[in-house]
Amino acid sequence: MRLQLLPGCLLAGVCFLTGCGRASSPSPKEAAMAESSADAKLRVTPIKPARKTLIRYCEQPGQIAAREEAPLFAKVSGYVRQVNVDIGDKVRGPVYVEGTLKSPGQTLVSIDVPELEQELAQKQASVEQATAEIKQSEAAVKVAKAMADSARAMEDEASAMVERVEAEFARWKAELARIEDLAARQAVTDKLVDETQSKFRAADAMRKEIAAKIRSAQAQLRQAEALVEKAEADQESAQAKRAVTQAERDRVATQISFAEIRAPFDGIVAARHVDAGHLINAGSSAKEPLLVVVSADVVRVSVDVPEVDSVHIEPDAEATIRLPSLGAAGVTSVTGKVARTAWVLNQATRTLRVEIDVPNADGRLRPGMYAHARLKVAERPDAIVVPKTALLVAAGQTSVWRVDADGTLRRQVVQTGIEAGGEWEIVAGLTGDEELIGVNPAAFREGQQIERAEAPAK
Repeated sequence: MRLQLLPGCLLAGVCFLTGCGRASSPSPKEAAMAESSADAKLRVTPIKPARKTLIRYCEQPGQIAAREEAPLFAKVSGYVRQVNVDIGDKVRGPVYVEGTLKSPGQTLVSIDVPELEQELAQKQASVEQATAEIKQSEAAVKVAKAMADSARAMEDEASAMVERVEAEFARWKAELARIEDLAARQAVTDKLVDETQSKFRAADAMRKEIAAKIRSAQAQLRQAEALVEKAEADQESAQAKRAVTQAERDRVATQISFAEIRAPFDGIVAARHVDAGHLINAGSSAKEPLLVVVSADVVRVSVDVPEVDSVHIEPDAEATIRLPSLGAAGVTSVTGKVARTAWVLNQATRTLRVEIDVPNADGRLRPGMYAHARLKVAERPDAIVVPKTALLVAAGQTSVWRVDADGTLRRQVVQTGIEAGGEWEIVAGLTGDEELIGVNPAAFREGQQIERAEAPAK
């Protein structure tokens, strides 16, 4: 925008400054000139709000990091037998198919653990012993069950004889009564009575014997059943003992498997701090890991976004990454998308950590490189836009000067949105058809009259 003053106005300003340097009052001629200049109007070229797609970008320095980085420590103690890789070597990680391990990762370091191997042999022997005890207990169960079956058969046999013996007893009891009646009438001899009494007593003795056999068979059955329960309990105990020994064996076998330090994923060896013959102590208390493996097929570009832009950052936002170190190789920039944010701002710097995933199949992007990220923070299509120089902020309100049809200036309160490239989005207060003062709004006042000037030809 251009401000143009009439020559009379300039003259009035010169006269006013000249008068300030004198102690006497202005002359009548000067007063008349000043009065005429007060009625003069500023010539102003108004502007109109633009309708356009406003895009806000945020440019911040960042650095490249590996997608995954694993410092590898030993899980068991021992002497290093062999180191199979060195820095810069590519390594192969495990392969899973539908959640099942099909191929373990590549062996990077081998450790000798003879104590664990001896312990594993001992645990294996314990498992075999427990297996033998299970077989022995199974045989004892079979013997106890056979004894129970025998006792049950004896009880059944004695029970089957009860009816016959009872019938025999009842027969001789009745026969004895008949013979004694005949003997009382002297129809039979005393000898026949004695013989009948003997057979009756024999039948009674047989009945008592069968009852005793039944009780004996029942006692033997109860004893055999108790032996069966004991044998089965011994069998369960032997099985539990074998399960314990198997768990102990598997634990030691797992510890031995840790003697082979394997690649956790496909990647590159970034650091090596171990050689054959080193004594390794278990745990991560060592100052340095044995190896460091990084995965860089996709790299992360970490950027700290200021608080004012952090509220606009969303997943999948577009990002352009400039790479100063690769300019000589013909790679000036790459594109990516925001993959994740920390969501919480750093309290010390009031910035939001943003990570951009960038494919790196050719391996040109290396962790640790410096990068410069340009993030598309926000985009407003068909927005009403005014230049920053048109805004006036006072008393907590943002406003612009609107030029009425008769050239009168009116203050118009507006609500702003995003800012980009020296332009502000107006979300409320303007329709887009107004004429506005474009520069130096603080130099104007409410109700002031202006004269419209044509914009200079470009």
